Amino acid sequence: MPAERTGLRLVSRLLLPLESRTVFRGLTEAAHVERWLATEADFDAELRPGGRFRFWGSDVPFTPSRHRADQRIVRADPPGRLRIRWTWDDVPTEVGFTLHPRASGTLLEAVHVIADLLPHAGPDTPLVVARFWHVALADLRRYLMRGTAVLRPDLTQRRPRPRLEALLDASLGQVRDALGAETREWCPVELVHALRRGIAAPTSESSDSVAFALEDLGPTTRLALQLPESGSSRRRLGDLLAWADALVRLESFVAMPGPAQRVAQLGN
Repeated sequence: MPAERTGLRLVSRLLLPLESRTVFRGLTEAAHVERWLATEADFDAELRPGGRFRFWGSDVPFTPSRHRADQRIVRADPPGRLRIRWTWDDVPTEVGFTLHPRASGTLLEAVHVIADLLPHAGPDTPLVVARFWHVALADLRRYLMRGTAVLRPDLTQRRPRPRLEALLDASLGQVRDALGAETREWCPVELVHALRRGIAAPTSESSDSVAFALEDLGPTTRLALQLPESGSSRRRLGDLLAWADALVRLESFVAMPGPAQRVAQLGN
């Protein structure tokens, strides 16, 4: 008897010190979605079941171009709920966003239901999906709070050693300290060895370590990583999201507190 094929239901949550209507606009207006999730977006003016809600780009899993973008609205109840259909690797999936008002702002809950096993799925697929949403929601938070994303990872890279860049809300010294002394507090354990080798030799050409560069931008720091070599396209996607996840965790670890006034324009 063949093994039963089962899907995946993954829940991610994000607490934002913002009104629900502001967060909902960040999720549903193309001009905003293009700043934190996708290279391009094409939405119907009216949010309604069956309506067009397409987004695509090099930073969108399995949807790198317009002709691969088939997303549609399943349900929309502004400003509290949105559910969309989204095909991943030829498998139907649904993503639901629910906004829960809180005294401190809004709790955003994202639920991604993948109906069946992805064709190239491996045992790490739940972790890959979880990391994508951790990165995406970190970029949403940073965009809503600061006007820019932490990073927009290019998931279509085919080079042997892919590259990632992150903009960190911290001084050059803070980032250096975090890289030098507190790695295990933010870096996934499976990446620590490669990162440590890169810290010891920042310009190393070794295929099993990272090469990194820091750029002082005043109150912020740009961190660029050239990653260890990856194998198959599925492995490369997993590695890219693992390192992207590490960078948003680093961002959270070193981020400086700051005002949220920039986002007020979204709610006006």
